[in-house]
Amino acid sequence: MAKKKTLNLAIPEELLAEFNAVCQIYGHGKQKGMVLSAAILMFLRADPQTQGRYLEDVIKADVSAGVARMIERARKEQALLVAAQEAAGRAGQIPPPPARKAAKKAGRSKRGLSRLPELEDLS
Repeated sequence: MAKKKTLNLAIPEELLAEFNAVCQIYGHGKQKGMVLSAAILMFLRADPQTQGRYLEDVIKADVSAGVARMIERARKEQALLVAAQEAAGRAGQIPPPPARKAAKKAGRSKRGLSRLPELEDLS
């Protein structure tokens, strides 16, 4: 059996409450280490850009006291992902991967005004 280490962490209270609620789904309090280990593994498997995005989300939420909003957004994203996977399973298809080039999807960029409009420009 692998050696285990005790870990002392300081995380936002709302995030800990959500983590404890999720851990209850997988069993007793002893499963918290297993759930946290799975989360660490998921983080390590993610590409560096995804890791950075998650770190940025946590930092922004912690600084602006928006941890509850971050958790709610994560719940909604999870629900959408599950619904898409179920729909794809019913259709016998694998859902397409998310578009990598979000800028193309967003369309043309909006440029700032270099000068204020004048009356002659209104016609």
